[in-house]
Amino acid sequence: MVKRIARRSILAIPAVLFLVCQAFPARAADDPVGFIKALGDKAVVIINDHSLSGDESQAKFVSLFNDSFDVAGIGRYVLGHYWDHATPQQIDNYLAAFKEYIVATYSTRFTRYTGQSFRVIDSHDDSDNSMVSSEIAGGADGQPTHIDWVVHKTPDGYRIEDVVLDKVSMMQAQRAEFTSVIVHADGSIDGLIAALRQKTGKGAVQSGSTG
Repeated sequence: MVKRIARRSILAIPAVLFLVCQAFPARAADDPVGFIKALGDKAVVIINDHSLSGDESQAKFVSLFNDSFDVAGIGRYVLGHYWDHATPQQIDNYLAAFKEYIVATYSTRFTRYTGQSFRVIDSHDDSDNSMVSSEIAGGADGQPTHIDWVVHKTPDGYRIEDVVLDKVSMMQAQRAEFTSVIVHADGSIDGLIAALRQKTGKGAVQSGSTG
């Protein structure tokens, strides 16, 4: 169940990014809504540039996600308390594998979505974060899909911290899935790293002691 929820959350994001660029009017990226709009614009440019090879598109998506998502912060959160017990080498291996996994998952699922409408419901500040609420109408079951973008400002600009699909947090769902993988690997973080690398075709993991 957890894996199904996590996969649904992840696979819905490309659809939203494609629709975002069509739904928002032109707006500067110096506020949370404008930031999401700019992200959608960049994603569609990559999608529609058929002159790019697969590797070139992948490289552009790597840059896009690194510039738009707080990948390191998300990676630390989803690893949970295992982060505190990992060696520096394991942390480096994990974050590298996690970035590859996230980018590969998102970029390979980007596609065109037509016949659906996207609208922003509202945007409000919540502590140190901003929540941009949106909705996609015309889903497979005829019911709208509610999506919240959790955005926070860093010294380098806005970054997406979490995506909440129909009240299911991508970060929380991913954390539950990763914890399950680690538990089934006898508590080994290296087991998770190996699983992530296997999913992205990066081969075996370099082990590190948990100390």
